[in-house]
Amino acid sequence: MRKIFKFRKKGFTLIELLAVIVVLAIILMIVTPIVLTVISDSRKSAFEASALGILKTAENECLVESLGNIPLARVVNFNEGLMGEEKLGFSGRGPTGGFVQINEQCEVAMAIYRDDWCAIKQYNDALPIIIPYDGNCDLGGSFAGYPILQDSGADSYDFTPLNSGEIHELINNEDYLPIANKTELKQIEGVSGGSPVSLTFGAGTEFEMEHAECYWDEIDEMCYGYYAGGMSLNYILVADIDLEGSFEPIGYDEMGEWAFQTFNGNLNGNGHKIYNGTIDYAGESMIGLF
Repeated sequence: MRKIFKFRKKGFTLIELLAVIVVLAIILMIVTPIVLTVISDSRKSAFEASALGILKTAENECLVESLGNIPLARVVNFNEGLMGEEKLGFSGRGPTGGFVQINEQCEVAMAIYRDDWCAIKQYNDALPIIIPYDGNCDLGGSFAGYPILQDSGADSYDFTPLNSGEIHELINNEDYLPIANKTELKQIEGVSGGSPVSLTFGAGTEFEMEHAECYWDEIDEMCYGYYAGGMSLNYILVADIDLEGSFEPIGYDEMGEWAFQTFNGNLNGNGHKIYNGTIDYAGESMIGLF
């Protein structure tokens, strides 16, 4: 007599499946942050290596150019991973955006970014500092690719704009004049005359004011002339400034000659930018905002 055995296929119960899912979820929660940290650290290391490579390339190219010549200051801009008109001969993946500036002493400053990281370096820094990129990677303002560089005397960087009260304090207590547009930027040159003159600063902002002063003689106790603005006063940006194309350097007249004294006041960028401007002085060096 032949016996027939029947085998029943046994599957997982619902509780067993739920237990497996819970275990996998716990593993995923533990592993995911570790994997993301590893990826972020890898990107940071790669970007730091790129920034150092760009720094060395800029320094070496300038030193080679300086053999028998005085190197010209220049700026290499990056936009969407591509270099602008000025080039650097480094190899590897470049930054997404930012700039590298080389002065006539072959010192290099930079503010470049890629992925989640930003590299900033002032002229007198030995190496770039790598900080998280939060949508802002600069040295406190820029002008047609030529940055207004802050003096790097501190170990940390704080580009947080001043609040309204702090700006009012500078204006009221330290005689700063607010600048809100291209016209006011040129008013730094100042005006003067034998009769009262005045200029508007901070137009359209809460800091709007009229500036008018006189050359006061303490002995005679009278005014011997009047002025507004001027190359020895202090200024603070209270808005981003669009130069809307061609811009005449502050202190230059329409013929491209120095018409005013050298600027010896203070210009506080206050975290704002001066952008979209070009200066057409081919063959001349040391040309910039002033």
